[in-house]
Amino acid sequence: ADATSKANAAQAAAEATASAALGSHEADTTNVHGIVDTSILVTTTGTQSLTNKNIISPTGIVKADVGLGSVDNTSDADKPISTATQTALNLKAPIASPTFTGTPAAPTASSGTSTTQIATTKFVSDAILDLVNGAPGTLNTLQELATALGEDENFSTTITNLITDVNTDVDTLTTSFNNHEINTTDVHGISDTSLLITTIGTQTLSNKTIDLSTNTITGTVAEFNAALEVADFVTTVDSGTVTETMMSANSISTSKIQNLAVTTDKLAENAVTASKLADNAVDTTAIATDAVTTVKIVDGAITSDKIYASAVTTNALSDISVTTDKLADNAVTADKLADNAVDTAAIATDAVTTVKIVDGAITTAKIDLSSVTTNKLADNAVTADKLADNAVDTAAIVDSAVTTVKIADLAVTADKLANSAVDTIAIANDAVTAAKLANGAVDTLSIENAAVTQQQL
Repeated sequence: ADATSKANAAQAAAEATASAALGSHEADTTNVHGIVDTSILVTTTGTQSLTNKNIISPTGIVKADVGLGSVDNTSDADKPISTATQTALNLKAPIASPTFTGTPAAPTASSGTSTTQIATTKFVSDAILDLVNGAPGTLNTLQELATALGEDENFSTTITNLITDVNTDVDTLTTSFNNHEINTTDVHGISDTSLLITTIGTQTLSNKTIDLSTNTITGTVAEFNAALEVADFVTTVDSGTVTETMMSANSISTSKIQNLAVTTDKLAENAVTASKLADNAVDTTAIATDAVTTVKIVDGAITSDKIYASAVTTNALSDISVTTDKLADNAVTADKLADNAVDTAAIATDAVTTVKIVDGAITTAKIDLSSVTTNKLADNAVTADKLADNAVDTAAIVDSAVTTVKIADLAVTADKLANSAVDTIAIANDAVTAAKLANGAVDTLSIENAAVTQQQL
């Protein structure tokens, strides 16, 4: 009995342990039978979702399984459309021969377009305005133009024919009138109209006698004389026939004098006054040699443009006549001045500036004694080649004017130095070398007390 009880108890315990182990095994989803996660296994029954799986040749699947139960293989042309869609399509115009309603719009073509593009009302309106082009209101329609042309379809031909007829008539009238105009015989009962005299205009009478008892000649004597030609009243006379007493005052005008007729022997003494000369009448050929003397020239009459080039020579100028105000600026050039013409008295103060002097023109002979003062010399103007030998003496040099840079190397020799001229301040430091000292030159008086150091010996 004890054995049986123990066996049953052991069996029950084993079953309980096995049941617990099986329950734990059933609930375990990881590392079971070599499967990492049994919770994601797919079974052959039930509904499950597959992700990122390729199903190859599935069987048993129908369109209803995938939500396409109403889908069939009807062709596109036979596929039905909804009633709403069909109703909307019925409101659309067909592409071929459409009929539009309402106010349809289209792009307006640019002016002058000539294609199959649709012409909008604006395009047509603009084309009509371009055609009318601002024509007046009574001629801006075809009907108005037709009325203006007399409803004549052949208006151009009609006008051309009328112009031809008018030209023919004008030519006929012109020929007839011209024949009448040029016909001077037997016209209006006059045998020769070319000989008639009218009351206006200018005409020439030949071999006519004017009866002054019944006719009056009006006008002034001057007008009458001006109307007469000299050739009608004066014949050629012998030389010397017309004397002074025969000529009235102011009777000889320019037109009466033959060119070159007035010679020297024809002019009376002092006959040619300023009022008798025309402007610019006196040219070079008209003036006799030496004829223009001082008394014949009005003061100030000879201006620059009246003088011929090189005409003013020395003998034509009076002494002291060329003053400053008579000379134009820059008029006196080197070739206009005679040799030695410009002396001290002729030169104004400060007149001779640098630009007026030719390079090399100032020689020793041209410089007055003591005339070259400090203010006459330009800075750095006196170079070595400008100084004559021994020209610079003590009196010519300003105190402290001779600086080191002004003295050429080796220029100051013993004979150029005055006695006791070289003092301490005149000698540069270290300037007196052994080679510069003459034998016996340095005596006791020349040496400053305590000046001779060990380095100096």
